Amino acid sequence: MGHKDFQGKWFYSFSLEERVPPDHLLRSVHRVVDLSFVRGLVRHTYSHTGAPSVDPVVVFETPPDHSILSKARKRYGPEAYRQFFNEIVRQCAEQGLVDGDRLYLDASLVKANASLGSLVSRPLYSQLPGVDDYV
Repeated sequence: MGHKDFQGKWFYSFSLEERVPPDHLLRSVHRVVDLSFVRGLVRHTYSHTGAPSVDPVVVFETPPDHSILSKARKRYGPEAYRQFFNEIVRQCAEQGLVDGDRLYLDASLVKANASLGSLVSRPLYSQLPGVDDYV
């Protein structure tokens, strides 16, 4: 199993560190989330022989291309992704990054039946279905 030492890129014409604002949400996540558990999570899927692989943290940490993600999904299985997601949410909640007053969505379709007259403020996190419903 490979192990990558994360370093800034030398040949960019700009610095990503300078472009991402200090108060960006992902900087908060990066400060408190420890991804070292990932290697233990998937260690059983690697052989002790042969050339080192791509570090599995890279597969989970950066947005990989579809090819890498498909291969990783097949190798690790849905249970590894479920455990990864649960651990990241647990770490973020433990550090106070999850408070349930905002909900971020991607472009997935979400069932909804709401009228603007019935909208009220309430904690959203407690109403979300479990990760098992999506894996």
